[in-house]
Formats: sequence, structure tokens, C-alpha cells
Amino acid sequence: MTDPLLQVKHLKKYFRNSTSRFSKAEKWNKAIDGVSFSVNPGETVGLVGESGCGKSTLGRTIIGLYRPTAGKILFSGEELPTLGGRSRKTLSKRIQLIFQDPAGSLNPRRTIREAIIAPLLIHRLHSSSQRNKIVEQLIVEVGLDLYHLDRYPHELSGGQKQRVGIARALALEPDFLICDEPVSALDVSVQAQIINLLQDLKKKFGFSYLFISHDLSVVYHVSDRVLVMYLGRIVEIASYGDIYREPLHPYTQLLMSSNPVLTGQGTNKVTSIEGELSHKTRPTVGCSFSDRCPMVTDFCKKNEPELAEQGSNHLVACHLHST
Repeated sequence: MTDPLLQVKHLKKYFRNSTSRFSKAEKWNKAIDGVSFSVNPGETVGLVGESGCGKSTLGRTIIGLYRPTAGKILFSGEELPTLGGRSRKTLSKRIQLIFQDPAGSLNPRRTIREAIIAPLLIHRLHSSSQRNKIVEQLIVEVGLDLYHLDRYPHELSGGQKQRVGIARALALEPDFLICDEPVSALDVSVQAQIINLLQDLKKKFGFSYLFISHDLSVVYHVSDRVLVMYLGRIVEIASYGDIYREPLHPYTQLLMSSNPVLTGQGTNKVTSIEGELSHKTRPTVGCSFSDRCPMVTDFCKKNEPELAEQGSNHLVACHLHST
């Protein structure tokens, strides 16, 4: 067993609510509320949940775009938030982000060559000729032609722009990539091409992924393990096979049954749930899913469940499975 590449320990990220001071609502939006997990070298971990559950906030907190409210993020054994200056910059080269919106992540005034070469310039790596050689190699690796380098983003399709975003993320030769819903803005046929490209690149370069998506069927094809997130908390962790054969948490069962591609796989006891995910109406005590769970008990409403192992490497935060 090798040491984890990434370790997230009891991570929290709270945002102050913009509600009136006379409101009885909580002052803080608990976007991430005590999340812990790890990613091993060469592993792809999928992170799924409804929009607004905190998935993207988690990814952006890991990479350093948000400062954690509490908790630790360790990368190769070093704590990321406490590193500063040159140390943080050196280690951050090993972690890169692929954005959800390929068009919004590219500067419309810069050519594709300038977009991909920018990380190398920021970190002052290589000579001018070496940089151009690296950029030309990367553009071919992601399935585009050399003539694309002299074009501007508006001249490319959505799928081509996302390929450029992937090439830019690979420029610094990272060990870990955070994919923040990288195919949700693309057509279905293009989604498959990008997913296959990411899989091929992983085999060739051996890096790890945190693959964020609201679509379980997408995560099914790319992940070794799956994390299910609800209102800032991880409610289930399992290998992709276990979580699709036998989802244990009622929320995971809901996600499975609501996906037409996966309907019929595993034992889905929960097929419909009323209400919607909302930080404003979340229960202040007990299980955060208790206001929507059809199998809720009085005990669930009063006691918050902890992630507990239910078999080999299968963890679930649900009182229905407590021993």
C-alpha cells in the first residue's frame, strides 16, 4: 500500500449568508461541513451530488481558490493551507483544475498557443523554444492539430475548447487533476470523446483525478471509488462496483433511481423523494437528509450520523445501517 497522494481531513468551508440580521436563518452557509477522504496515486475518485451540494466548492478549496474555514488538506504529506510563498507555488504545480465552462476559462483575446503556454511562463519554466515544443506536443496529445494553436477561442467548438483546457492543465506535468464537471456543458456525443480522452491520458501519464459531476452515469465510467455528497457532507463512500450494485444511503438510492441509464442496477429502495436540496431549510440538528428521507425516524432527527464502515471499504453515514 502506498501513502495517499491527497488527504482531506475534517475540511470545512463556510460562507456568510446575505440574509437580514433580523432573520432567524443561520448566519453561515455550510458549503463544506466536515469532509474527510483520500485519493491514492493513480486513482480516480468520483464526487457526485445535486447542484448546490458543495462539490465545486470542495474542489476549489482543495486547489486553493478558497481558504478553508477549518480542517486540513495534505498533498504528498505536506499541508497545503499553511504553505506560503514559494513553497505553495512549487507544490501547487502538481495540482491543476479543469473548469466546467471551457469558453469562460479561456481569454478571448489570447490565441490557443498563448493560453497553453501561460502556466509555463508564470512558473518560469524552460526556454522559449522548449515551451513552444511542449505546447505543440500537448495540442497533439489532446487530439487537436498544430494549426489550432494560432486560432482564438471563438474559432473553436465547445469540445475543442475543453481539449485546450485539458492541454493547459497538463502543461506543468501535474500529479493530480481536479475535473469540475468537465463535460456537463458539452453535447452528449462530445462528452464521450472527452471522457475517453481523460481516460487515455490517465493511462499514459499516470496522474490521479478528482472527477466532480452531478451525473452518476458519467462517474460510473471513470471512477475507481465514488463519494456521494449531500449538503456539504459525504454520506457514502464505496468502490464504483459496490455503490452501483448496492447503494446503502437513501440519497444514493435516489440518485441511482433518477438516472435513466442506471435504473434497474442494484437494489434501489428509494425511488422518489419530496422537496429539494437547500442550505436555507437544512435541519439544524440530526441528519441533514432527515427532512427529505422517506425512511426517517425520530432518532435520525435528533442525532447526526457518522461515516461508518459497512463491509470492505464501503462507508455510509446513515442510522439505518448502524450496528
